[in-house]
Amino acid sequence: MAVDTSAPAQKPQLTVGDKWAYHSTSFKDYSIEVAEVTNKYVDMKYQTGGHRIFFPSLNYHYTNEELHSDLYVKLYSWPLTTGKKWEYSDYQDGHNFTTSAVVVGYESITVPAGKFMAVKIVYRLKWFHNGVSGDGTKTLWYSPIVKNFVRIQLDGFDANGVKSYSSFTELLSYNVM
Repeated sequence: MAVDTSAPAQKPQLTVGDKWAYHSTSFKDYSIEVAEVTNKYVDMKYQTGGHRIFFPSLNYHYTNEELHSDLYVKLYSWPLTTGKKWEYSDYQDGHNFTTSAVVVGYESITVPAGKFMAVKIVYRLKWFHNGVSGDGTKTLWYSPIVKNFVRIQLDGFDANGVKSYSSFTELLSYNVM
C-alpha cells in the first residue's frame, strides 16, 4: 500500500488484534497488541502481561507512585501535518520536563520490519532538577501503514551539552487489520 505523502497523516483506526513487535536497546524486546477499543480509551496489552491505557488520541497518562511520576505523554497531535507544533510538561522522580514537538514531514526509513514512508516528529526535551538542567531529543517515525511508530531514537545530554544517553526502538514485525 502506498502512502500519499502530500496528505496529512490521520489518526489510525485501531482494531482489536492489531499487533507490533519491537527491538529496543534500552528494554527487552517486546510486543504490543490492541486488547480493547472504546470511545474513551484504547487498551494496549504488552506480552509481559502489563497494559497501558491510551486516550483515543493515542497519547497516554500514567502515574507511578514508586517513581514519583505523573506523566502525560503527547506523542501525537492529529492530523500530522508538516510544520505542526505542540508542547507539554510532565514530572517524574523529582524532575520537571518540558517537551516541544514539531512534525518534520515524510521520510523514507528502513527498519527490520521493512522500508516505510513515515512521518518524522522531533521532540526537544528540557529537564530541571534541584537547579541542574539538561536536554534531550526524541525522534519518532510514525507510519500510517503500520498504524504506529516504526522507530524511536532517544538522545540525552547533560547540563554541559555532552551526550550522556542514546537508545533506539525499532519495529521487528506487525500485523494490522
